[in-house]
Amino acid sequence: MKVNGGMALTSVLLIAAGSALSRGALAAEPAVPAEAEEHGGVNISGEIEAGFRAFIERPPSYALPGILPAGPPTAAGTSTDPLMGGQPSPIFNTDRDNRAKFEEYGNISPGLFLEKIDISAQTKDGDYFADFRGDNVGNNNQRFVFDWSKAGEFYGTYSWDQIPHLYSASAQSIWEGVGTNFLTTPVWVGNIANSGLASNTAIYNALQGNLKTIDIGIERDKFAAMQRWTPNQNWDVRADYSHERREGTQVAGAIIGGMGAQQMVQLPAPVADTTQNAKLSGQYADETPWGGKFNVRTSASVSSYQNDFDSFTFENPFSATNPGSSPNCALTTANNTYPRCGRVSLSPDNQAYNFATTAGVDLPGKSRYMGTVSYTMMRQDDAFIDRTINPNPALGIGTMPTDSADAKVDTLLVNNVVSTRLGKDVKSTLRYRYYDNNNNTPEIYWPQYVQEDASNVALRRRNLAYSYTKQNASEELTWRPSRNLTIGGAVGWEQYDRGRRSVDVTNEFSGKVFLDARLGDDTRLRSSYLYAGRTYNNYDLASVAYYQYDGVDTTVNNLLMRKFTMADRNRQKANVLLEWSGIERLTITPTAGLRFDDYETNPFNIYQNYGTGQTGELGLTKDNSWNVGIEVAYSFAPGTTLMLAYVHENFDRDLYGSQGTMSYQDPTVMSPGVGYFFSNMDENVDTYIASANVELIPDKLELKLNYAYAHGKENWTAQPYTDSSQCLAAVNSACQPFPTVKNDYQRLDAILKYHVDPEFVTKVGLVGDVYVKLRYSWEQNQVTNWQNDWTTPYMYLVDGNMVRNISMAAYNPNYTSHLIAASLAVKW
Repeated sequence: MKVNGGMALTSVLLIAAGSALSRGALAAEPAVPAEAEEHGGVNISGEIEAGFRAFIERPPSYALPGILPAGPPTAAGTSTDPLMGGQPSPIFNTDRDNRAKFEEYGNISPGLFLEKIDISAQTKDGDYFADFRGDNVGNNNQRFVFDWSKAGEFYGTYSWDQIPHLYSASAQSIWEGVGTNFLTTPVWVGNIANSGLASNTAIYNALQGNLKTIDIGIERDKFAAMQRWTPNQNWDVRADYSHERREGTQVAGAIIGGMGAQQMVQLPAPVADTTQNAKLSGQYADETPWGGKFNVRTSASVSSYQNDFDSFTFENPFSATNPGSSPNCALTTANNTYPRCGRVSLSPDNQAYNFATTAGVDLPGKSRYMGTVSYTMMRQDDAFIDRTINPNPALGIGTMPTDSADAKVDTLLVNNVVSTRLGKDVKSTLRYRYYDNNNNTPEIYWPQYVQEDASNVALRRRNLAYSYTKQNASEELTWRPSRNLTIGGAVGWEQYDRGRRSVDVTNEFSGKVFLDARLGDDTRLRSSYLYAGRTYNNYDLASVAYYQYDGVDTTVNNLLMRKFTMADRNRQKANVLLEWSGIERLTITPTAGLRFDDYETNPFNIYQNYGTGQTGELGLTKDNSWNVGIEVAYSFAPGTTLMLAYVHENFDRDLYGSQGTMSYQDPTVMSPGVGYFFSNMDENVDTYIASANVELIPDKLELKLNYAYAHGKENWTAQPYTDSSQCLAAVNSACQPFPTVKNDYQRLDAILKYHVDPEFVTKVGLVGDVYVKLRYSWEQNQVTNWQNDWTTPYMYLVDGNMVRNISMAAYNPNYTSHLIAASLAVKW
């Protein structure tokens, strides 16, 4: 049900709840004669909460972009700001509060609301039970659940859930047909140069009067059902089904024309798909001949994904051909790099089938075995779409080598766990897990491909069918000499064996110790430490490129780069928690944790030793994080408590990179002076939380206060590595530091709850617990992020060298809200 039907649904449910309350009031009348209950009866209980909310300050439904045009560009209005490239300076819009982030997962509207409804019924003999409950009724994030059961035999749960996700309420769109697979635009700029006063003026004039503010977001409607049948104590049969429908839009970027003459636009890509999942499982449990217990569960499931669109088409505002009043993607031009239309592919239909068996059995010798075997088949055989929508025969496109990917991936999982008591105080847990991802998708040879709907690239390519096998084994010993002390340790091994990747095999060995101790009557300590080391056998990017490009010599990513998921790595991980309650009613809990990842990637003299056989490596060399925190809780009296908490988190990474590419057949082709750089990425997050529960009048009036503040700050440096001449001196090159990214979030909640006197409740004809809630909420989110603050529809005003770029200014997370609400709840 959509939001505009919310008031009607709210009214119906309020009437229904009122009827239920009236029946509850009648139940308070003198009992009817016993003979009237000879056939049993039904006990009804429930809870309903409804109210009214208003805003002192509500974020606007949309706000203008962060940067506004300063007016038509003029030669006299040039800027000395190097970021502007000599172009006219923009006007910054400081009033950017926006509703998108505030209502990201559901509307928060003024007026009447039905917070929840819960009505249960149970026969007096306890055989049958039913419960219906709803949350956020009438809103676009409403949820309804119905449970029913017949004791010991049938159990069912059925639910319908609306799950919205609003990405933007301020996207500036030049597109018609939003939500469909064909986007048209009245904006036509034409084939213009990518810099200069004339280009800026043309863009400015074309956008005027053609920008519309639209929402970007996805709405999900999900129905789920579960039904269990337990005919006796040995059998448990279960069926599950879910149906999820998604509709809406999300921001997608498209590049037309290739690297030499790029045109870039952001688009409201359509989202319209359906996912269905069904599963049937059965379990049998009994006793073993030697007096233990065992259980076996088997299941079969199927998953289906269907997309309404296999692609979407959009008109190019920079097309060399003027479409006039009748847009037509069939229009061609001799200049392929400025085609009339472009096309973007979307996720194809696909299916997955799974068969699994899980068993558990008590073994002689105080042991128990748990095992799982699961086999999954994933299939995708949608027909390929044409490689381009550009009909210009000058592209010289031949026939495709095949009609579809015929993608086939099969996975096999075998998991084994054996737990054994080696003595009264010692327990052993042995684990082994095998996972095989077998990619049987054909590796198709492509003699040519179309780049950005503009040019035919005669470069042979082959898709690689990535496969891998992952194995894990571990042994854990736990010693508990007393109820106040537990000591343990574990050793582990993990191996990846990959195909068609730059690293064939990686092995990681780990060791872990942990301690859980109660030190006296008022102190408890929990701690753990892990060390792990991962190494690869061979790193060969060139061989992967050889297969991917079918042996044709070409330039690829820097062969010195090491992927962080495969590079040699040493990891240390530790956590400690101390809980102290040495003073009556006071508990203090300090915590600390760390994860230090040291990558063995060594950039040893990469510039000076290039081509000598001793060249270093590029990639991540450090990825560390740590946190410390403390929580203090004090109970002044029963029903009155205070809690304070603070956590500091730090994330610290080092990266060595390059702006250059090289030939995989002859790595010496790349000059050592091509843009080697070093970057440190440091992020700090401080979170403060305070809450208080105050019982102003015992069992009558209580106050809850909650406050949270989170401050995040992120700094990225960028500087030349070993030689300052390697990086360009211009601003925005890879060797310039980035502006600081900041995020501040605050929220204050105050809730006053009053329980109405039971005698008054009875006098007005009701029964049960009746309470009134008054609530005040203040919430604010403020983000300063150069990556988004400078992205507006007027991109040419920011970078004079990127005129052919129209974005949607869709990301705006800032808002301030002051909300008050009152609600009445009845529980009977």
